[in-house]
Amino acid sequence: MLNDTDFVKYVAENYSYLVAEAVRKLEEMSVEQYLALVKKHYGDGVMGDLLTALSGDLLFAQKLVLNEHHLYGSSRLGVKTHKRVLLRKEFSISGFEEDGTYITDEVTDSLVYVRSEVYFCRVLAQKQYEMSNHLGNVLATVLDRRTGVFDEGADTLMYYVADVVSATLYYPFGSPIASRAYASGEYRYGWQNQERVDEISGSGNHYTAEHWEVDTRTGRRWNIDPVIKPWQSGYSILSNNPIVMVDPDGAADFYNQSGKKVGTDGVDDGKLYVLTTQADVKKARQSYYGKGMKGFFNIILGKGGQGTIQTSAFSGDVVSLPSANVRKEIGNAVDRSNSPTADDTKGGFHEEGGIWGTNAAGAEQVVNSNPGAYANPKTDNQATVNVFDAANPAEQGAVTNVQGTFHIHPSGTIVESSGSSAPGTSTYGGTTTTYSFEQSPSNVDVSLATQGGNTSGYNIVVGARNNTVYIHGTSSQNKAGTNYRATFPLDKFKSIGN
Repeated sequence: MLNDTDFVKYVAENYSYLVAEAVRKLEEMSVEQYLALVKKHYGDGVMGDLLTALSGDLLFAQKLVLNEHHLYGSSRLGVKTHKRVLLRKEFSISGFEEDGTYITDEVTDSLVYVRSEVYFCRVLAQKQYEMSNHLGNVLATVLDRRTGVFDEGADTLMYYVADVVSATLYYPFGSPIASRAYASGEYRYGWQNQERVDEISGSGNHYTAEHWEVDTRTGRRWNIDPVIKPWQSGYSILSNNPIVMVDPDGAADFYNQSGKKVGTDGVDDGKLYVLTTQADVKKARQSYYGKGMKGFFNIILGKGGQGTIQTSAFSGDVVSLPSANVRKEIGNAVDRSNSPTADDTKGGFHEEGGIWGTNAAGAEQVVNSNPGAYANPKTDNQATVNVFDAANPAEQGAVTNVQGTFHIHPSGTIVESSGSSAPGTSTYGGTTTTYSFEQSPSNVDVSLATQGGNTSGYNIVVGARNNTVYIHGTSSQNKAGTNYRATFPLDKFKSIGN
């Protein structure tokens, strides 16, 4: 049987790659890590002897390093990597206290980073910018550096190409498609704009958010959703519809009219609200991120959830959004309005609509209407649709308690040119006139706000051309000088919440 010395010799002679790997790992260790390893395997006595033998020769270093910071516009655009040492302190030690802290002899060297007031330089390839889709999925990241492509055999610059650091396509619930993923560097944000946690289940298979941990291979959360939905599992996410839905932090409550979450009431009840005044948005944001410089940096870092606020704290109009299912059906109505019908052969020149509420069994139900007739924005005052005329006759009258109506203002435009024209499509010396449909609620829409038993006056108009959702009521409910209570971006209207 080999003793320790013979075994080490045998391994070195026959399995040199193992020795090389072990040495490499030792080289990567700091002095503290190596001593901790010695202490773990051999005890305090051996570590004490080692410290005594090398007394005065062991130098320890502590560093404060600025590793990165986020680049923000209205949301995160990317990350800038610094890896800059702001503070370094080197010192020698003579031992450890019982609690594991150092017994320090003397500080031998120190460094504090000082920013130059005279010189400025920009280092390329430190910034990674995100290329995301409507769900927030980071599909690719590029550097702030471009590469020139020159004509072969000549010195003529032909064009530039982007320096792509990573590119990823995802399965519906966020697991990366291995054959369609590329990375020459690391970027920890991906599916649904959330942060990857590769240490748990491998690369891209696990994500963390404020209110959940998600396994992207199974499309299930670790904790039970506190919002009880009897029709689906408490472990499901995004209503099992990840192609449409998005939930950046696992919960949602108060939003501004740009679709940005600014606060929460701390109750995961699935309710979503739009704040319509800057004062209320500021109040919610301060509760969510904190006040002063702390709040400022929390906004930059995306660290919400610092506190909660209730709807009673707001002085302005707080407008609720309908359920995810209703919002999905409204999005489908936009698609139908942009699609051809029997008389609207191109699409975009007719209205679609419907109603929602509860049926006789007390369950929520959406009833889509028959499409409206073709309209010409040049000659017709407006397009119309009867939202109470059910497309499916079996659903006529199915909603016994109407909670809201919706219809789509079409996206179609007609462009006419007048004046002298040269051959082709350009117009010279003339004028171009564009005819289009009004996108916001009309006076007629407001006058019909409570029709058909819609006693709440809650109505939604979607501008299919400007992709804006208008929530309106009666003239007394609407914001002064407008025909609506609140607006919301269509893409986020369809995707937020789960």
